[in-house]
Formats: sequence, structure tokens, C-alpha cells
Amino acid sequence: MNFNIITLGCKVNQYESQAMREDMLKNGFLLSDDRDRADITIVNSCTVTSVSDAKNRKILNRVRRENPDGIVILTGCMPQAFPDESENFSNCDIVLGNAKRAELVPSIYKFLEEKQKFVHITEHIGKGEKYENLSVSSLGEHTRAFIKIEDGCNRFCSYCIIPYARGRVRSKSLEDLKAELIQVAANGYREVVLVGINLSAYGL
Repeated sequence: MNFNIITLGCKVNQYESQAMREDMLKNGFLLSDDRDRADITIVNSCTVTSVSDAKNRKILNRVRRENPDGIVILTGCMPQAFPDESENFSNCDIVLGNAKRAELVPSIYKFLEEKQKFVHITEHIGKGEKYENLSVSSLGEHTRAFIKIEDGCNRFCSYCIIPYARGRVRSKSLEDLKAELIQVAANGYREVVLVGINLSAYGL
């Protein structure tokens, strides 16, 4: 089976999409040559504003309309921030929250076996939540590598949904960061951009 990933939002999302892409390839799935049609389409969503949410829904509607028999997967910040708004999921076969990317491939196999919509979103647990230690070996067509080193925010500003979509501050360990840097350098990257939701909170 082949797949596509549509990424909306920030560089953290771009990094996470690449991690999912590598996971899919590692498990025998093929990247589709056709950007608009694939057996599996993964939409990695953003939810910073209501405009972002509308864009997510528009893309999901288009993917379902143009590829009615394909598997549509929604992940990222929108389902995590609004798990009870089921209308956001109407055109999806699989919905995964922000801490469930490691379950992407098992979820696909589960759906293929049961042919039933699968929604798996767990609420962020607050302090003590573990950092989701994704890693990448390249960034596709990018000439610079993005490496995510921090997730979440503790500020809970009244206008911002991010702490609910991303949880509290967690950070990648220096040992894991070093290993990932060595990995991307071995693949020819000479410049790395460190990315996160609130980089100034790294290490808290």
C-alpha cells in the first residue's frame, strides 16, 4: 500500500510528519508518486486559530471526495485539542492524538482488519508526562534538518490553545539529541534547526 502525508502548521509538525513517514517506510509502506491520490492519506493538523481548523476540515473533505476508497488518517493538534468535536472527524477512518504517533502503523493494521473507524486520543496527563522520543534520519527535500527537542507549554495564556493540544513542557535528552544529530549528519546535513513549541523552556 502507498501513502501520502499532508502537513499543516509549524516546523514541529514538519518534523513529526517526517518521523511518521520514516516509520511507514520502515514498515513496508510506499510513498505515493501522486500527491493527490494514495491508498492512505495522513493529515497532520494544526489548530492555532479557527482558520487553521477550517483549513484542516477543507483538506479532509477534499481528500475524501477525491479518493473515496482510500484510508484517511487525522493526527496532530486539532483532534488533541478538540476530542469531543466529532464533526471534525466525519471524513476520517483513523484519528490519533498527539501522543499516539507510535501507534500509527498498528492502527492501520487494526482498521484493515476490523473496517471500523478508530479514534485514539488520550488527554495530556500534566506534570510527569514523558517526552515522545521520535527521531528522523533526514528531512526529505529540505536542505536543513529540523530536530524537535521540546514539546508543550506551561503558560496557559487565555487566548492560546497550545497547552491543551501539546501538554506541558517536556524535553528531548541531550544523549538522544546527540544520537539524532550524528544520524542526520551521516546523511549529509550540514545545518540543523532545533525546533520546539516553547524552546526557551527546554530542560525544565
